[in-house]
Amino acid sequence: MSEVLNLNNIKLNMVFDNKIEAIKYAGNILVENGYVKEDYIQSMLERDKDLSVYIGNNIAIPHGMPDSESYIIKSGISIIQVPDGVDFDGELAYVIIGIAGKNNTHMEILEKIALVCMEEENIEIIRRAKNKEDILNIFNNFRRNSTYNYIVGNIFGNHRTCCYDWIFANGYAL
Repeated sequence: MSEVLNLNNIKLNMVFDNKIEAIKYAGNILVENGYVKEDYIQSMLERDKDLSVYIGNNIAIPHGMPDSESYIIKSGISIIQVPDGVDFDGELAYVIIGIAGKNNTHMEILEKIALVCMEEENIEIIRRAKNKEDILNIFNNFRRNSTYNYIVGNIFGNHRTCCYDWIFANGYAL
């Protein structure tokens, strides 16, 4: 995951007046680190207008519209810690995770984020981390548990999209 997420992609103790500033900042991290072209930021804003990027559990995951792949140079993630939160239409997000997935890696990236963030203690660790390494370690050292392996391997097999739907529908959502 080091190509997709590294210490340069993580920002601590940020404060935003509104969700538009937060989404733009998440996109700017991706631009500055060579993951996307600047036009991708507008696509992230359009995505939030179309369907909120706030997903619950105090997390927002800004990403581009389906037709934005031409703006993506390579897959990447930005993580922003907002200890006091930023308002996303009445919900507070303490963690903003900007994503850009190239060549159908979007679902793979979302899978990793979903699995890490479905544990509320991981969200609190990210929210309260004093250094970037603690956040990076959560994602780099995460191991799928046996329940996940059983569900994916034995029930869904290669039908990963069904697996994601089941995970979210059964209360394991973010």
